[in-house]
Amino acid sequence: MVTPVVPLVVGDDWKAGLLWKALYDAGVYVNVALHPAVPPAGALLRTSVMATHDHATLDRAIEIFAGVKSSFEAEHGPLPA
Repeated sequence: MVTPVVPLVVGDDWKAGLLWKALYDAGVYVNVALHPAVPPAGALLRTSVMATHDHATLDRAIEIFAGVKSSFEAEHGPLPA
């Protein structure tokens, strides 16, 4: 299925909140969904891709995600694969 909303399952509410803040501080805005909006242990980040996002913007966002993920996991433990 093709959708502009891509969920990134984190699982833990606290980790999702901390990861959302780290991404925000790095310049990438995503929405965070925590329980009760999602099932328990189903916390996730929701990315929204638009037609106005060019390849350079998306590539930069992916680089930021990778860097934030690496730093986050070093401090808070692994995220779901």
